[in-house]
Amino acid sequence: MAEGYVPEFKKLLSEYGIDKPIWLTSTQYYFCQNVSLEEHGQILVRSYVIAFAYGVDKVEFEIFRPFPFEPLFMKQTALVDENGERRPAYYGLKTLIEKLDKFTSAEKLAEGRYRFTVEGKAIYVLWGSGEIPEEIAGEVLVTDIYGKETRTNSSAISLTESPIFVESTHIND
Repeated sequence: MAEGYVPEFKKLLSEYGIDKPIWLTSTQYYFCQNVSLEEHGQILVRSYVIAFAYGVDKVEFEIFRPFPFEPLFMKQTALVDENGERRPAYYGLKTLIEKLDKFTSAEKLAEGRYRFTVEGKAIYVLWGSGEIPEEIAGEVLVTDIYGKETRTNSSAISLTESPIFVESTHIND
């Protein structure tokens, strides 16, 4: 999604002295047979996080629930299937909105490591392999893309390709 186009688009706008918000509309992720519904949900969350870190102001997902006449590739991208069954992408987007809806800043710390400021508080979105950012310490609240929350010590966090939201449980953090 954003990783391919937004930096180039921002550069083009800058060359012409244009400073306007960037909205991504009619977005979806077409996936092939080798991508599971769970992976689709993970990709959706990662794409939104990356887009916001690149400075995108709004992202509009295209297909909530497909019409019966839509082609298969369009049906696959929907958040809810034709029978009303919510897919992992639905829950991923729901959790992303619940955690980051009022963010005032977003930045990429490293590949798969992003920090958002939400109502004055840091919320990290992490995935991939390797270590978590050093500034994450002590007891934290970890939320998966399905909205399941776990309180744990930061040293117990193990990253995977599925994004997690990490925030301090301390009142002053």
